[in-house]
Amino acid sequence: MLTTTKLTPDKAAPQGLSLRKKAVFLGANAVVGFALVELVARCLLPAPLEWKEHPSRFLKPDAARGWSLIPGAQDFTVDKPVSVNQDGFRDRDFTVEKPAGTFRIACVGDSYTFGWGVNVEDSFPKQLEQSLGKKRPVEVLNFGVMGYNADQCRVTLEQVALKYQPDLVIYSFYWDDLLPVRHDPKTSPAAIKDESGSPLRRALRSSRAVFAAVQELKTLGGTLFPPRTRFYRCYNALLEGDGDAFSDLWEEEVRQICLMREDAAKIGAKLVVIAWPLEAQALGVAPQCHFEKQAARACGAAGVPCIPLLEPLRNLAKEGKNPYLPYEQHPTPEGYARSVAVIERALVDQGLIP
Repeated sequence: MLTTTKLTPDKAAPQGLSLRKKAVFLGANAVVGFALVELVARCLLPAPLEWKEHPSRFLKPDAARGWSLIPGAQDFTVDKPVSVNQDGFRDRDFTVEKPAGTFRIACVGDSYTFGWGVNVEDSFPKQLEQSLGKKRPVEVLNFGVMGYNADQCRVTLEQVALKYQPDLVIYSFYWDDLLPVRHDPKTSPAAIKDESGSPLRRALRSSRAVFAAVQELKTLGGTLFPPRTRFYRCYNALLEGDGDAFSDLWEEEVRQICLMREDAAKIGAKLVVIAWPLEAQALGVAPQCHFEKQAARACGAAGVPCIPLLEPLRNLAKEGKNPYLPYEQHPTPEGYARSVAVIERALVDQGLIP
């Protein structure tokens, strides 16, 4: 009689990994992979420093200007500290009465005047003060606020700067000053919350790899789907050298410069305009752009001297030094220093300072 025996394997057949173990395994590999990418990014890419929302802790709604700096506020600009003085501008405190024998200059403008991304002593008003102060008693007051256009600069001049009795007013003109700003507290920078979020979100926002990836995606998105806003249409027109486009904006700019000139004249002060180039101009990738010439024509129509600043920033780029901060279209401390040398020389040559 035949008998059968049950075959028992020496070892149990291997079982597949559980879903939980697979998830842990894949998650660990993802973490290791991201860590390696981040390590490479930190070796090759300039630091985004700390990627935060718009710094709103030193901004407040303002009925006349849309937003303004909060007196006494402390915060940051990219990675540099910001201290707002008792009268609401980024500078040390000044007496309203001008010291005897001191030449006083008031600088109004946007983030280029404020000193976005640099220490206050590296902003152009403070570098100009230091340079001019080597030969004469001088005070240069920084009334810059990020995002301001020409109208907001004029109101700042009228409401704040003129009470300090400046002898000279410098209006810092960047191309987006042409565009109107909605004075709506709900849409102004002052309404944007500075929320740090979860620990994971904070970690991701400080990642160089994530920051660079987001920047590239934004650039790609802008190329594939160009924005239709007036901001970008005006910007592209300037890059292409179209001086006839947006003539209404240029006419309004001339009007605002005329008003600033008249306001300064009421206290016996003079007005001068400094014109910052578009980043693409300074880096030499937009040869058809002639913003500085358009700005000079506008200033000529307003009867105000204009100091173009394309040359110092372009020369710095030709030397192999980026005149702009990483990820930011704002000058480096050296970019400001080169510009200040041109500003000082022009002020002396034109007899605008003693």
